[in-house]
Amino acid sequence: MPSEKIKKQANEITMDFINTKLAEKPVKENIKQRALGGKTFSYLEGWYIKQKANEIFGVGNWGVKCVWEQMKHTQFTIGKRQDGSQYARGQYAVPVEITVNLPNKVVVTHADIGVTAYNGETNVETAIKGCVTDGMKRAFSHFGNSFGLSLYSGEEDSIQPLTPSGNAGSKNSTPTPNPNQVAPTCKACGSPMSLRTGKFGQFWGCNGYPNCKTTYQTNEVAKDGSYNPKKQDNDPQQDDSLEQKVNVEDIPF
Repeated sequence: MPSEKIKKQANEITMDFINTKLAEKPVKENIKQRALGGKTFSYLEGWYIKQKANEIFGVGNWGVKCVWEQMKHTQFTIGKRQDGSQYARGQYAVPVEITVNLPNKVVVTHADIGVTAYNGETNVETAIKGCVTDGMKRAFSHFGNSFGLSLYSGEEDSIQPLTPSGNAGSKNSTPTPNPNQVAPTCKACGSPMSLRTGKFGQFWGCNGYPNCKTTYQTNEVAKDGSYNPKKQDNDPQQDDSLEQKVNVEDIPF
């Protein structure tokens, strides 16, 4: 149970305070970088996201839940070492939900999917833990740049302040698909895809990004979620970056 001091601190948090904090950008010293698939990606570590959540929303005012029954495992081709021995390769995807209690008894929930690839059966547990951290970070990024949204989108997003009802908007916010539209599955890695908005309009993006950068145009996806490319020779191919080993530096354990 939260202590009386923590309860008092949580009660003192206002929407103005939250919006002021959400408008702040991460300090450069806390933005890490790693090479993947020949490119360099910027990211925030899991411990930093938790620390920011405590600072902005208050200790005990937020929580993380993994939807384990929807965890998905994708097996890749068997890898071979220089000595001729083989090892398993694959990827896990875990849906993660975050719940945040805002002032005036407003509850906001965001969800996303954490994806991590692995090389070798000994790395499976590490990959699953990495999915939890990745999903949590992606879910919190819905709140804006303070949680690293611009690091995912590749550009600075204009985040609208949270309203008393907990609603918010952004220049590149995730659009709501037609209720009759079934989301496609990425043919490159098997992960679910989400409808997104970029500089040139809406598109379907792989939830495995940045490990998988597959995208589909909206007119290439039928209502039943099937993928119908305009040119057969442009079918997405499996990203070589999936052969990278799991990065344990971003896993809080």
